[in-house]
Amino acid sequence: MLLCKNTLGGAGVGASTDGVGNPPTDDYFWIQKVQEYYQNDLVVLIDTDNDGVNDFDDLCPQTPVGESVDENGCSEAQKDDDNDGVKNTVDLCLFTLSGETVNSDGCSESQLDSDNDLITNDIDQCPNTAAGVEVDENGCDASLSIKTLEIDNVKIFPNPSMNNFTVNIAVNVLKIHSTTGQLILSVKENTHKKPYDISHLKTGVYFIEIISTTNKRSINKLIKL
Repeated sequence: MLLCKNTLGGAGVGASTDGVGNPPTDDYFWIQKVQEYYQNDLVVLIDTDNDGVNDFDDLCPQTPVGESVDENGCSEAQKDDDNDGVKNTVDLCLFTLSGETVNSDGCSESQLDSDNDLITNDIDQCPNTAAGVEVDENGCDASLSIKTLEIDNVKIFPNPSMNNFTVNIAVNVLKIHSTTGQLILSVKENTHKKPYDISHLKTGVYFIEIISTTNKRSINKLIKL
């Protein structure tokens, strides 16, 4: 492809005639004269990567050989439509929101569901739910949802706790579950409201299932420091 570096109207062009002193009227004649005057100013537009788009217009100047490109000279392997730093051809999450941090697959926490419970990682409070367990809106075992089932005003204190906690009602059975629903500890009959020792538990979140002496059930969340 050829491109003129200068514009029409250079020195001498306006003075050209048809050879007998009369201004020419043939457009083709003018084209010939322009080519004569600017022959030395013509430059070749280079297409370094041979993708059909010249370097001047090519936004992706190093396209691999044989890859199809768009009007900007970019192939799918060179595009990053959601601007997350991961190219389209390897991006498993093509619509990442602006500003979100992604992994090597181009996925952010709001796009991932590591335990396949249909709750994305960014809002999943129980990230390692076992397969097949029904979960609530927080991604936690629905049978251990953080709500009072049959007993009102049940309190666990202190909460958060480092070494032990106490329940404010008489307890028939108390069970401690992990966020995945695993039973960690089961204690029977504590009608005198004695503290429960949790010093041996790892730091994290636990669910405390309480069966009262009247056989009513409650679930509470406990944070172990």
